[in-house]
This record gives sequence, C-alpha cells and structure tokens, in this order.
Amino acid sequence: MNNVLAITPVLKGTIVAPLGIDMPRLISEFDTVSRVREENINVNRARLQDIFLRRYFGKYEFVLLVDSDVSVRPGSLEALMSAWKPGTAPCINTKGFDGSHVVTACALVHRLDYKDVKYLDRPGECQCLKLPNPFYVDGVEGTEAR
Repeated sequence: MNNVLAITPVLKGTIVAPLGIDMPRLISEFDTVSRVREENINVNRARLQDIFLRRYFGKYEFVLLVDSDVSVRPGSLEALMSAWKPGTAPCINTKGFDGSHVVTACALVHRLDYKDVKYLDRPGECQCLKLPNPFYVDGVEGTEAR
C-alpha cells in the first residue's frame, strides 16, 4: 500500500518494534517536556503531524498511527482499509480487551481527518479521544511488545 505512511512517536532511547508489514514509517524521537505522560505523547504526535502536513500530505492518502511497541500481522492494513469510512478511524485491538475506551495504538486515519486532529488542545487528554470515531475492526489483531 503505497498511499499509507506509518507514523510513530517514541520517547528518546526507545527501541522500535518491527511493524510486521512492509511500509514507509515516519518516526519522531522526542525527550520529555512534562511530567504528565499524555502531554509528552501529544506534543510528539503534534510534531509528527506538522512534519506530515509540511512534507507528506500530498504524497499519502492515509496515515497509520502506530505506537512504537506494536506489531501487526500481514493483511491487517488491508482489513483496516476495507473497514474505513469517511470520518472514522478503524483500529486494531492490541490490548486484547473490549471496553468503553477504544485504544488507538494502531489506527488508520485519512489525511483530511488527520490534519484536523488537535493534539495540543487539552494536551493531558488521551490521544485516543482526539481521533474521529475510533472503532476496533473485528478479527484483526496486533500485539504490543511490553
């Protein structure tokens, strides 16, 4: 899929797990700016978003927002693409549980939706709450290296 760019924020010194699918990946290593974990994540995600908008917006139709410790199985991206509808963010359940909070450790987002994500509005808020209508795609699994 040459119209999808994987985007991964990492804390300085983090080892990035192999994604499990062959695709280009933009990684931003960032040192902490706050004692609040979510603020650090959102600042780094905002940095990656800015890089994407300036350099890659015209080249890629979708972004795959994927945490540094996530690996997925072959065919996962195709399943996310099939499940995507405008204004949604299909996700892979990497935690192995269901709940009211959809974890977006691996989420597909259209570039037009991605440009509108406001990571720095309420920076202490979980980034999962910032994406448009996230939902898990049934039958698609991923793992986290932790």
